[in-house]
Amino acid sequence: MAVPSYASPLEKIWYDPFRVICALIFVFLTAPILIVIPLSFNAERYFTFTEKMMSLDPTGYSMRWYDLLLILPGIISGALFAFVTSFDDPGGVLDRAADGG
Repeated sequence: MAVPSYASPLEKIWYDPFRVICALIFVFLTAPILIVIPLSFNAERYFTFTEKMMSLDPTGYSMRWYDLLLILPGIISGALFAFVTSFDDPGGVLDRAADGG
């Protein structure tokens, strides 16, 4: 995509550096997500890239963290509360929270 013909000289100078800065910010924000998602399927106790994971051995992967997420009682009720209250107005939510229910 080229710089529009009506752009000022300063806009023409900053066009490419601005795109590079935006790309770097995008990589900076998405890189942790791209690292954490594969680690969440790790069969080990700690979040590490094991040799089994790197060789794509199925025994190196597990759904244990997602099983734990569904077993813990506070997670489901908290997610349900967040989902239901996301459609409500903030004042009403704060009033109900202050009243205890």
